[in-house]
Amino acid sequence: MKAKKSIHRGEVHRIENELPEHLKHYLPKISKIYLSLFDEEDDYDIESLLNNRGEHTTLGLFFSNQNKLVAFAISGIQTIKINSKTHAVFCAGAYSNLQYKFGNKLFLYALIQSIKYKLKFPRHKLGYLQESTSPAPYSLSSKNTNECYPSIHKPTPDYVHTIIELIKQKRNITWPTNNAYVIKHPKRRSLKNAERILSSKKIKSCKYAQHYLKLNPSFSQGDALLVYIPLSLKNILFGVMKTTMRLITQ
Repeated sequence: MKAKKSIHRGEVHRIENELPEHLKHYLPKISKIYLSLFDEEDDYDIESLLNNRGEHTTLGLFFSNQNKLVAFAISGIQTIKINSKTHAVFCAGAYSNLQYKFGNKLFLYALIQSIKYKLKFPRHKLGYLQESTSPAPYSLSSKNTNECYPSIHKPTPDYVHTIIELIKQKRNITWPTNNAYVIKHPKRRSLKNAERILSSKKIKSCKYAQHYLKLNPSFSQGDALLVYIPLSLKNILFGVMKTTMRLITQ
């Protein structure tokens, strides 16, 4: 297997109600990346993927050293109230050309966006809700934080269950699965590289990846596992330190 290439640079754009005109020329390239990963229904619309992320929505674009778009991330903040306390939930999805190393850069991107929000609203409790479509993102999150749910080490707290359900209601999307943490996208048919993932030595030897496969055995059908990471100051600093070290040693 060839060594993966490195991402050269990234840029972040704010999105208000819809994708700005000056970014629309990226849509065919964004669609190409996404459709290289998933089989979709014929009436699939790439812009629908970029909507419904809540307030403070940003689009991260990541480029190779030849200035080719090779990955993108879409994120937003959704706020909910639990026992009179405001919880800000950073919701994100990310997609990459499989020839490129993207996991650690994505995790750092997510942490930076979270820190920016936390500086603006220090009293809000902050968390990161990840849609993990394969074992790799879940494994990375578990390794790069000291608190991540569902966890291999401890049960999920009740407040995390509440946050998950409230966010699902707020986004007004029904995901008909038996597992409250597994979401089924209505247009997505299957993950294209599922067999390659399952045959990977890294996946077979990683306890976090194996735990993911127990939680989301239907990931090859395009189902995603919702992963919640509480973004306390301790967890943010731990994540920044671990991710930075991984990027340095790559």
